Amino acid sequence: MRLPTRGGKPVDAGDRAGRGALLLEQHQVPARRVSAAWLLSAPADEGYLESSDLRFWRAAARYAVALMLRQSVLPAAAGWTPLFRGSEVQRRAWLLAAMPAACRCALPERSAGQTLDHFLGQCLTELAALPQPPAGSLVSVHDRWLQSLTSGKPPDPADLPGLMLEVERWKQPLRLVGDARVQLAVRLREPDLYAAEWLLEPLLQSLDDPSQLLPAAEAPHRATALAALGQAAALCPLLRSLEPIALSLPQVSGFLQSDAAALTQAGFSVFLPRWARQPAALQLRPKAAAMKSSSGLSMHDVYSFRYAATLPDGTPLTEDEIHQLARAKQTVVALRGQWMMFDPAALDRTLRELEKAHTATLGEMARDALDVPHLQGEMPPALQNVLELLRPSAALPPIPQPAGFQGQLRSYQLHGLQWLSALTRVGLGPCLADDMGLGKTAQTIAFLLTRPGPHLIISPTSVTGNWQAELARFAPSLSVGMFQGPGRQLQPECDVTVTSFALVARDAEQLAKVRWSTVVVDEAQFIKNPNTRAARALRALQAEARVALTGTPVENHVGDLWSLIDYLNPRWLGTQAEFRRRFHTPIQREGDPEALDRLRRLTSPLILRRMKTDPGLLPELPDKIELKAFCPLTSEQATLYQATVQQALDDIESSEGVERKGRVLALLGRLKQLCNHPAQFLGDGSSLEGRSGKLNRLLELLGEILERGERCLIFTQFAVFGEALRSYLESRLGASTLLLHGGTSASARTELVRQFQEPDGPPFMILSLKAGGTGLNLTAANHVIHFDRWWNPAVENQATDRAFRMGQKRSVLVHKFVCRGTVEEQIDAILESKQTLAASLHAGGEAAVVNLSNPELRDLLQLRSDALAE
Repeated sequence: MRLPTRGGKPVDAGDRAGRGALLLEQHQVPARRVSAAWLLSAPADEGYLESSDLRFWRAAARYAVALMLRQSVLPAAAGWTPLFRGSEVQRRAWLLAAMPAACRCALPERSAGQTLDHFLGQCLTELAALPQPPAGSLVSVHDRWLQSLTSGKPPDPADLPGLMLEVERWKQPLRLVGDARVQLAVRLREPDLYAAEWLLEPLLQSLDDPSQLLPAAEAPHRATALAALGQAAALCPLLRSLEPIALSLPQVSGFLQSDAAALTQAGFSVFLPRWARQPAALQLRPKAAAMKSSSGLSMHDVYSFRYAATLPDGTPLTEDEIHQLARAKQTVVALRGQWMMFDPAALDRTLRELEKAHTATLGEMARDALDVPHLQGEMPPALQNVLELLRPSAALPPIPQPAGFQGQLRSYQLHGLQWLSALTRVGLGPCLADDMGLGKTAQTIAFLLTRPGPHLIISPTSVTGNWQAELARFAPSLSVGMFQGPGRQLQPECDVTVTSFALVARDAEQLAKVRWSTVVVDEAQFIKNPNTRAARALRALQAEARVALTGTPVENHVGDLWSLIDYLNPRWLGTQAEFRRRFHTPIQREGDPEALDRLRRLTSPLILRRMKTDPGLLPELPDKIELKAFCPLTSEQATLYQATVQQALDDIESSEGVERKGRVLALLGRLKQLCNHPAQFLGDGSSLEGRSGKLNRLLELLGEILERGERCLIFTQFAVFGEALRSYLESRLGASTLLLHGGTSASARTELVRQFQEPDGPPFMILSLKAGGTGLNLTAANHVIHFDRWWNPAVENQATDRAFRMGQKRSVLVHKFVCRGTVEEQIDAILESKQTLAASLHAGGEAAVVNLSNPELRDLLQLRSDALAE
């Protein structure tokens, strides 16, 4: 290959600025032979970095496929060559302009155009390869030529000279007319509305400047132009002369229905009036709707109606105009002072629909009215009411905060309650998609208080404990049953049942026997795949109302949205195949803004999304929002916990005084370590993966924070565990994580703070509570996680204030991790209560626990049945 060289050695692409002149010299380099199929299908990551020339050849191989699909190819003696006509000329020019110089290193004597055309020919020949017949069956010269075209193997040169001469003569008019770079084109000229004569004009079009057109009758080489016309006439018999050809209206209809497409597909340019480039389609809208059945205002109410027809711009057609279209039976029709083209089969179907009576549910009519707003037609009052409800600025029916709700809903949360109530009342399934920390749980609990039970709440295992705690906090009047654990029993008499996705899939038949008033799906992105066992089981549950909660309604692509909306409102977005055709492919692959706008119109009324940064939402920002993360134990943690408590309590109960206090404090410390992770408790340096409920929840939460581009402080009391945690998080999340502890020097401490406060600094910082709990300004973080608890709110608040302080521009979310069913949950509950012990804990932290009696201590430390994950 000819490569840039300095001092006899090839120069790296990043080293072109070194000393000495660069020369193009020949070098022998390792090579790999690849096929067009490899270029088209090889994954982006095969252990190498793709160079610009490799990316270019991938793009060129895709263009070869496009040439073949558009039939812009010509046969050669063995294989195929590209044919550049019409718009292909510009496409080739764009591709050539993007060719890196490295693409010509192997054959520098060729021009860029020759290199590209040779490559495209090789790709086309390979892509056209077909299974070959036995050699004995190739009885004629045409058979042998066909074999060479479809195998890429050159024939015997002596076998095809006569045929090849004929083929070259046949191809010449397709490429050039005379010595000029031109090709044949045709143009359809329309008359005014009162003339009967249409003209089909043969033209010559410049290949170098496609905007230059010349009447074919004026061609300097008439014989060659006539040869090209003969090829076009094989596709369009109307082309009888180089002179303009007069057409009748039926001939125009036939030309537009078939001949124009055949010419275009063969590579000829065809110029049509704007209206003739795409058939017009009459739109149908309902009229004269009347209710057939009623259950109040419900999306399941059925209406009967007939359709009215409108033009694509929404202009309604009169009965006389519809009859005119029916009588014409033509593709091209003069209507409303302009020519229009219709697909006869589609027009016939539309006219038949106008004659029939139809039925639809209120939900189907609402969906169609949102899909095509200007085709709403003569709406029944119920549909008008629903559409009014679905407007972004709709005035929702007022609902006061429920009397049984303990706490005070903010104004936006009260609006969320009213929105949930309004949509479910008419049979729609809403998705509350507020940003993390805005209180989706509180709004949902208030909503459940407005409806009779039983209600079912389904969430990831790691947050079922949160629901139990928040229900007890906000709605103590509701009885709650936890459907989880080895000996779980369904209690349908409870107002609310809480369970996990895993158990819904496992116990689907049992849960499906209950007629639930409301099914709430928390972290609804878990059902983005509709084919999982959990997603299928959810759809089988009987529910009067379905509600979804998620901070990420679209996690990966718009396909996630179909699964979510289809669960809440079946068929709202059609079948999965219909959704893929109408929305997913146009949006994800083609970036179609019209498809995206239609999808927004259909889905935004069903999704309530508020962000912490929305103007006026939280006028007192920045705010501090405290959240509890109740985490289950793994079976390993639970086993170690029970054994440790039993052995330690026996020792504590046989001791007194200072010795007893020391043993209680030591036990509390060891249980904290165990709740964090078995590896920390055992001190054996073993793997952290999959052994801790807290660590599992930490990964989930940090993943969400990382996706949002936000920053987080993670506090722990154990510096040694902090180092293990740092290494684990960096390996799992691929994000730089800083560590600050008591052994960090003053200068290093300053440098760590500086790094974290940089606009593009690391997303996470782990701090030991004593070393990092005071004296630091870390306002780059808007999340604080207390991985293990100090049990002294003053100490924890002081640590939180590293982020929640002057200079903070965003709300700070404080996540307090608590292991469910353990001493951590017990002490957390005491701190939330008004008990005497709570005051002691507030004052002195965990030291207050040492004064408990032996029975009180045993009750505090005993492992509860809800501690285990499924």
